[in-house]
Amino acid sequence: MQWKDLFYFSRKERIGLLVLVLLILIALFLLQYLPSLRISHRDPSLSQFQNEYETFVSKKNLEIDSIREAKVHLTLTKKFNPNKDSKEELINAGLSQAIAQNIINYRNKGGVYRKTTDLKKLFTINDTIYPQIEAFIVIADQQSQSYLMPQYNKTTHTPSKQIEKLQTGTIIALNSADTTLLKKIPGIGSYYAKKIVRYRDKLGGFYTIKQFKEIDLDVELFKTWFSIDPTEIIPLEINKLDFKSLLKHPYLNYEQVKAIFNLRRKQGEIKSIKQLQILEEFDAITIDRLRNYLSFN
Repeated sequence: MQWKDLFYFSRKERIGLLVLVLLILIALFLLQYLPSLRISHRDPSLSQFQNEYETFVSKKNLEIDSIREAKVHLTLTKKFNPNKDSKEELINAGLSQAIAQNIINYRNKGGVYRKTTDLKKLFTINDTIYPQIEAFIVIADQQSQSYLMPQYNKTTHTPSKQIEKLQTGTIIALNSADTTLLKKIPGIGSYYAKKIVRYRDKLGGFYTIKQFKEIDLDVELFKTWFSIDPTEIIPLEINKLDFKSLLKHPYLNYEQVKAIFNLRRKQGEIKSIKQLQILEEFDAITIDRLRNYLSFN
């Protein structure tokens, strides 16, 4: 066989080879140009949906950013009127930009703040923010505004009085003050007054103003208002109280109370806090906190 015989094709083979070449060329063309054709002929409704979706996501992200900004602790310096004050006045009073803008937006849509709790309707004012601003909200000129109704006492049907705040420099005893007196301190409304008393009762009394951090109160804002007498603290009688009573204390958890009872069962009465220090359930922070409450009588 001669070498030129290797390149000889019959008529059918030549046609087949030609068709194969054409198919390869068509495939290369489609691979190069089809993606651009697909993009240029995209369904217009799909583009509209994409735009609407991106707008929706953008608005939601803006709301999330506003809520995140509103969650910071506020330090208000003066009272504000949500029905009258401008955005700048609201910010100057100590509100964040997000909350101030939210208050204005509600007004621009025809909303009216008829009572202080109406501000809780705003998405930037949650259960953490509202107690911080409650004592500073003023719904002024209620009698001269026909769209605002005065608040009435349900039993006497007389308008409720604004709580008179204490003068700067006044000092009250933290471990004996009731909610009525606590509400007279600027920055403390009904919510936090009740929260302070409830937490004080659980503890047995405060030994330092720094414990306010444990109930989300600003220590720097309130430290000049209080005096603390450690002798007023109700001691936690570790050798006498039952399991449930010990477990109610904020500084003791289930495992720690269980360890105390095991220790009492093995060694009898606990004589000193040093016996708790050697237990793995008690870290240094817990021991330091309990030192002010435990009684070994």
